[in-house]
Amino acid sequence: MSNIDKRGLREAAEKATPGEWKRMMRNSDELMTTFHGIAIGNVFVELTTGKRDIFDAEFIAAANPATVLALLDELEAAEKIGRAHV
Repeated sequence: MSNIDKRGLREAAEKATPGEWKRMMRNSDELMTTFHGIAIGNVFVELTTGKRDIFDAEFIAAANPATVLALLDELEAAEKIGRAHV
């Protein structure tokens, strides 16, 4: 038995902003600041500038709703096949 709350994960993915999420970096020489984050629809989620945060941003962008839903579909299909062979 899996300890993943697949139903809750599916509901969260279905409610999330659709479309592609992208890791973004914006530099501003005038302000002498750097912003790293994720663009989700029209919302920019800012992360700190550490290397680990950039990897986190790339992971979050890759784990977008469409990807999570496709993963859940594959998992549920595999579980149905497994139950059919028991």
